Amino acid sequence: MKKNWIRYAFLFILAINIAVIGQLGYRQLTAGKRIEKSCPKRNAQFNLTQAQQQTLDSLRQCYQEKRNSLWTVQASHQERLIHLIAASTVDTSRVNETVDHINDAHAKLQHLAIDQLIKEKNMLTLEQQKQLIATLKECHNQACINTLGTDQCATTCSKAF
Repeated sequence: MKKNWIRYAFLFILAINIAVIGQLGYRQLTAGKRIEKSCPKRNAQFNLTQAQQQTLDSLRQCYQEKRNSLWTVQASHQERLIHLIAASTVDTSRVNETVDHINDAHAKLQHLAIDQLIKEKNMLTLEQQKQLIATLKECHNQACINTLGTDQCATTCSKAF
């Protein structure tokens, strides 16, 4: 009886973990579409000069190469996590270590994105920078509303700006 209970508990936990990992994978695959939905002005025109556009293209190409490399690392750790959880005996220390690796890769991706944003901001004129900041605020507010709802966003997210 106790053995069956342990099996059912393990299967339940495994199902939850697989659902969470599946949801993370779905969110990763649809990230671009969600950003566009929450922030339609994300690719707003800033009236860039030809020199600015060339610099921006160069910066973005370098960023995309680094980002893709980090995504590959993160994906390999996520795949490893799935295999660890799917094993008949789950080694929680290895699971925790793998989760730490996933978190590290995710943090590196966030730092890379912020560094890229700062580089792009620095190449803009003051007027273009103001337009960029206004666009970022609008995107943040829309994402906040989509995530937390209008009421909670008004009290939580308004403090950020």
